[in-house]
Amino acid sequence: MLNLANILDILWTSIVAYSMFQGYLLFILFPTYKQGSRQAKWLLAIASLLCAILLTEELLSHTIGYEKLPHMIMSTSPLWYLVGPIIFFYIRLYATKRIVTKKDLWHFLPAIWVLFTTLDFYSYPGEIKLYYLQMTEKGSSAPIHTINFVIFFCQSVFYIISSWSLMKSESSYEYRRKERMWILQLIIGLGVLGFLGFLSIVVLNVGVENLWWVGSTYFILFTGFLLVLFVRSLRSPKDLYLIGNPRKLNPKNTDVELNEAFLKLLKFLEDHKPYRDPEFDLQTLSKQLQYSKHHLSQTIKEFTNLNFRDFINQYRLEEAKQKLASAHSKQFTIQSIANDAGFTSLATFYRAFKKLEGRTPKSFID
Repeated sequence: MLNLANILDILWTSIVAYSMFQGYLLFILFPTYKQGSRQAKWLLAIASLLCAILLTEELLSHTIGYEKLPHMIMSTSPLWYLVGPIIFFYIRLYATKRIVTKKDLWHFLPAIWVLFTTLDFYSYPGEIKLYYLQMTEKGSSAPIHTINFVIFFCQSVFYIISSWSLMKSESSYEYRRKERMWILQLIIGLGVLGFLGFLSIVVLNVGVENLWWVGSTYFILFTGFLLVLFVRSLRSPKDLYLIGNPRKLNPKNTDVELNEAFLKLLKFLEDHKPYRDPEFDLQTLSKQLQYSKHHLSQTIKEFTNLNFRDFINQYRLEEAKQKLASAHSKQFTIQSIANDAGFTSLATFYRAFKKLEGRTPKSFID
């Protein structure tokens, strides 16, 4: 006969199993979406995969048990240290369109450190691993384990502060409410992760029986994250995949002259589409709008955080992407699409596309 404990156990197992499946499914589906930033889609896919793998460990340990799978103990430890960087990269890409490069590999140092410090543990017999787990549950753990949790906590705090600074630095923009809420949800998620890291340090010192719910809360956070990703992929794909990533002017900006200049610039570009001319430059724009080149350059930088060339290339890329994504795209060559959009050469088009989209035009079509 089922009692409350059994019902809760079945419910917990069902939730973890469902979220695990959803995570693997999102990992497969996110990169297949044709429009939007390639890096944004892959960052979301990797985040989904990390959550799915960690939930898989939780499901196996909850159903089969560590006694039958002792080598699974701490097998996914380094993955916990990848969640923060992946979410931060996505927020950074969302806020500033700064893509991930080889220079960002230092963000993975904590995960490499944890992998290095636990290499010996992975080679231990299953009996020793089980004994280690039992000692941990009694509040006794190796110092290196505590150090790793301290690193996890510090890492989370770093990404909370960095992500918040990114959002605040975009003071020239007014995000749509759902865009701002989306970024805040991710930052709050990092905050919860960091708080759980702090509680985990406490657990190692006072005994898990006093804070038994800490471990489960990690996985509740991941199940919620995967559910939010799934819902947003259906309701707000443009925001999720950074398709266009529209922003509005901040009415609180007190520089009225800058506001007026930027509004006039946007209307001129929308009405006349001068960027289709490969010879279009800042000098030409200055004469047509009757503003100095310095003033226009300052205005564009203020409201877009881009230089003139990248700002205009964004318009050209949107023009080219519409043709590349159309049903009749095969009727045109990439060279002709680039020329029609205003690019002086195919090489320039490829460089601009790679710089602002994080992938090549050919991969965008495929």
